[in-house]
Amino acid sequence: MRKRALLLCLALLWGAILLAGTDAAAKKDPVASHWQISTWINPGTGNGLWCGALYAPCSPSDPPQGYGNNWTERVDFVGSVPDPSATVKVRVQALLNYDIEPDYDYIRLQVEREGIMENVIVLTSKNRDYLTNVFTPYVVDETFWVTVLDSKGKGKIHLRWEFTSDTAWSDADCSWPTWGACALDNIVVSVDDVVISTTDFDGDPPTMGDWSVPFSPPGQEAAKAWPQLDAPDPVFAARSYPNPFNPKMTIAYSLPQAGVLTVRIFNVRGELVRTLFDGIVTAREGSLEWDGVDDQGKGVESGVYFYEVASAGHRTVNRATLLK
Repeated sequence: MRKRALLLCLALLWGAILLAGTDAAAKKDPVASHWQISTWINPGTGNGLWCGALYAPCSPSDPPQGYGNNWTERVDFVGSVPDPSATVKVRVQALLNYDIEPDYDYIRLQVEREGIMENVIVLTSKNRDYLTNVFTPYVVDETFWVTVLDSKGKGKIHLRWEFTSDTAWSDADCSWPTWGACALDNIVVSVDDVVISTTDFDGDPPTMGDWSVPFSPPGQEAAKAWPQLDAPDPVFAARSYPNPFNPKMTIAYSLPQAGVLTVRIFNVRGELVRTLFDGIVTAREGSLEWDGVDDQGKGVESGVYFYEVASAGHRTVNRATLLK
C-alpha cells in the first residue's frame, strides 16, 4: 500500500525535482478544458461528454485515452426558474462511466448554495470490469432542494460536474492507467417535476447544449471534437514501460533537440539510486533500460522509484513501481 507519508518526505527532500516533474513540465496543454465531445466510453448512445486526453499507452493493453495529474475539470449548468424567490425541488438524471484512482481522484455532482458549491454525490474508483473492460453505466438520479434566490442574489440554479486528480498515479506517470476520467450522457435537469434541460451531446454539429466550461480563455473552444484531442507534447516527453516492472523497464524519451541528456533513478527518500545516462545523444528520440540495479551493481528492493529525464533546460520526473 502506498504511503503518503513517504511521498511527503520525498517532497520535502526533493521538492525542486518534484516541482519540475508535474504534468506541466512534461506536457503542454493547449486547450481550455479536457472535457471532450466523443463517443469514447460513452454510457449512452452516439456522443457523450468525455473528460480525458491522449497519452502514450503504458502497456500493450492500455488504450491511449487517459487523464493526468493535478487536474481540476469542471462543466457547469446555469438555469432560470419561473419563480426565483421560491425554494425548488431539483432533480438531476444522467448516465455516467468513470475510471479513476480510488480514494485519491474524484468525480462530483455539485450545486451552488449561498455562493458555495456543495457536493450532491461524490464518486471514486471505476465502473469498468477489471477482466472484460466492459463498463456498466452508473445511473445518476438525484433529487435535492435549492433556495434559488439566496443571500448572493443570483436567482438561478447552478449545477456542476467536477473531476479532480491528485499529484500522482495517473496515465501521465503510468502508475494508474485508465480509459479516461469519465463520460456523461443524457443529462436531464428538472425543477418541481418539470424538465428544463435535456442534453445528449448529439446534433450536427454536436454541442455541449446547456452545459459549458467555466472561465474559458477567450478565443478557445471549451469542448474539442474527437479529432482535435490534445496529444502528448512531441517536443519533450518521457515514458516508462512496463509499469509495474520486473525485472527490467524501458524509459523512452523525446527531446527538443539532440545534445546533453541526463537520466537518473531516485528512491522514495530522494536518494540517487542509479545514473543511467549522463552525456550527449545524437538523436532526438531514444530509449534506455534499467535492470533494477543501483550504481554499486546491487539489485534494489521492490517499491516505488522515480526516474528523472533532463535535457536542454527541460526536466520531467515520473514514477515506476518494481514488483518482485
